Amino acid sequence: MLNCILAEEERVLFDASDKIWGIQRDPYLVSILHKLTAEEMPELDPDEALYWGKLVQKMQLNHRNTLKTRNTAVKEIETEGAYCPIISPYELHNVWAIASESGLPVIPVLLNGDTIYVGPLVEKAADYDVFVRKAASNNPLLADKIKIGSRGKGNVLFYVNKEHVHRQRSQIEQAITRLLDEQSPDTVWVIEQGAASRHTFVNRLSSASHEGERDLMNAVDARLGIVSELQSESFRFKGRDIFISVSTTSDLSSYHPDLFAQSNSGAGFHQSDADYSAVGESIERLAAGCFDSARKLAAWQDLSGKAVDPDDFILFSQEQYEAAGFPYRPFTREASVHWLLSRSLMTGEEVYVPAALVQLPYRAASGETRISPAISTGLALGASQPQSILSGIFEVVERDAFASSWFLRLPPNERLDLKDYLDDYAAELDEHCVCQAYDITLDRLFATVVVTIHDNQSGRFMVGAATRFTRKEAVAKAFLEAAQGISYVEMLAAKYKTYGLKEDFNKVDSFQKHAAFYSIHPELRGEAGYVLNEGYVFQPRNEQPFDYTENDPQDDEERLKLAISTLQHAGYDAYWVDMTNRELEQLGAWCSRVIIPGLQPLHGTHRYRFLNPARLKAVRDKYSWSGPLNPYPHPFP
Repeated sequence: MLNCILAEEERVLFDASDKIWGIQRDPYLVSILHKLTAEEMPELDPDEALYWGKLVQKMQLNHRNTLKTRNTAVKEIETEGAYCPIISPYELHNVWAIASESGLPVIPVLLNGDTIYVGPLVEKAADYDVFVRKAASNNPLLADKIKIGSRGKGNVLFYVNKEHVHRQRSQIEQAITRLLDEQSPDTVWVIEQGAASRHTFVNRLSSASHEGERDLMNAVDARLGIVSELQSESFRFKGRDIFISVSTTSDLSSYHPDLFAQSNSGAGFHQSDADYSAVGESIERLAAGCFDSARKLAAWQDLSGKAVDPDDFILFSQEQYEAAGFPYRPFTREASVHWLLSRSLMTGEEVYVPAALVQLPYRAASGETRISPAISTGLALGASQPQSILSGIFEVVERDAFASSWFLRLPPNERLDLKDYLDDYAAELDEHCVCQAYDITLDRLFATVVVTIHDNQSGRFMVGAATRFTRKEAVAKAFLEAAQGISYVEMLAAKYKTYGLKEDFNKVDSFQKHAAFYSIHPELRGEAGYVLNEGYVFQPRNEQPFDYTENDPQDDEERLKLAISTLQHAGYDAYWVDMTNRELEQLGAWCSRVIIPGLQPLHGTHRYRFLNPARLKAVRDKYSWSGPLNPYPHPFP
C-alpha cells in the first residue's frame, strides 16, 4: 500500500509501508505528481498515464487509482481539550510550529505505514521529541523516515494516505479520550490491524513519570522501551532451579553515536531476579554510555583541584609500552588527559579522576594521551544510591582477587563445600558436572569466591566469581554466574572454535573469547593451571576468612559504611562517580562508577593485560609467593 510520496532535491521517494522506493527526480514526474494531487485533478494525457501506470506496476504501489484525497496541510481529529494533528514521519520537523498555534495540549496522531501512534499528551515539543526518539529507536524504518523528512527544507510532501485513519477513527478517538483522562506525558496508544494497545515509556523530562510506581521493568516495551525484548529460560542444576533472562535493547545510538542495540543477560534462583538482573545490565550500560559531565583536559601537575595521582593506577608495564604498535602511553603526571570530578568515599571531598576510566565507551579526544581501554569494572546499578556504590566496590574487589590470583597462580585460602553454603544443593545430580568452590579473598577485603564447573560430558568449562560480605552470599552469586555459562559457553565455543585462538593468544580480544577458550582447547587447562584442573590440588593459605554472617547490617547505608571502613583498614581509597540521570530516576535506579586505585583490573583483551607490577608485587610479598606470571588467557566470562 502506498503511504507517502516525498520529493527531495534529487530523488522522489515512494513509501510503501515496509520499504521505501527512490527514483531520480525529474520535472516530468513532478509535473505528474502535481496533477495527481491537485484539488481539482486535471486529466493525465496518454503518455503521462502510461508513464505513471508503469511506475505503479514496477513498484507495486497498489494505491486506489487516484491520489486526489491528499491535502498537504496538517489535518486534525477534532476534540475538546487537545489539538490532535494527523501527521506522517516526514512532517515531524515542522508540525510543532503548527500545533503550538492552537494554544492547547497536543495529542499527535502519527501515521507509520499501517501503524498509528496516538499520543502522548504533551505541551511542548521537547516532550514529543522524547517519544519520537523512543519509537524510532525501536523501529529502524521509522527512524529512516524521520531522518529523510528532516534532511531538507525544500522537500515537498505530495501525498499521505489517511484511509486507515478513517477506518480506525473510533479506536483513535477512544485512545484520545483515555489520554485526556490520564493526563500522562509518557503513554501512547498503538493501533494496528484493528487492535489498540497501551504502551508507556520513560520520559526523562517529566518529574511525574511513573510517580509512585518506579520500577526497572518500566524500561521494557516492544514499541517504546529502552529494552525492547526480554526472553527467559530455566533449567534445574545440582538440585537448584536456575533462571536466565536475556534483555535486548532498542537502538541506543539515539542516546550516543557510539552506542548500539545490544543484548545482556542475568541469572537468578527466581524468574524475577533474572529479569531484573538482565534489564539492569542493559540500563547500566546505557547510563555509562550517555553519561555526560564537565571535563578538563590537563596534566595532573597542572590541575587546580585535588586529583588521584597517576602513579596510583594499575595499568601497563614498561615492556608493554616499549612494544611495537602498542596503542597506549604511560599515564604520568605530565600526560594530558581528560579529568572529571568524583567524590572520595573516605573523606567526601571532590577529587578528579581520569574520564577514560569512568565513561564506557570512551574515545580519547584530540591532544589527549590514550592511557587505557575502557573497562566496565566498578560500574553498577542499584535500587538505591548506597546499594549501587556497594555493588561497584564489590565488583572492583572481585576482579582484583581473581586477576591477581590468576596471574600469580596463587593458591586459594581453602576449598569450600558447596552444600554448606547452598540450600538444597545436590552434588550427586548432574554427575557429569563437577562443581568446585574456592575462597580466593585477598587482604581480607570481604569474601571473594570463585566457582568452577567441569562438564565431563561436553568437555565445557565454566567459571563464576563474586564478592560479598558473607561466604554464603558470595557462593550463591558465583554459583549462579558459573551455571549461567552452561548454555552460553556452548554457544561461544561453537562460534569461536575456528578462530585460531590457541595459535595466537592476542586473538583472545573479548570476554566472550576468554570464556570459550578452555572449552575449545581443554588440553591447555593443565598448562594454564590454577582452578582449571578438575582435581586441583593446592596448599591452602588458610587466611582468616572475612565473614559477617552474624553481624551483617541490612540497611544499605550501614552496609556501605562497613565496606568503606573495610577498605580504609586495608589501606585503600575509593572514589565514586554518580552516573544517574533523570531517566534512571524515573525507573527507581541509581548508577555508580567506583574506582579503587591500586587494585588489579581484569582485562578483556589478552594483548592489553594490565601488567603494571605494583599490585602483583604487593601480593607476592604478603604471601611469600614466587614464580613467573601466568601467560595464558584467563577464563573469566
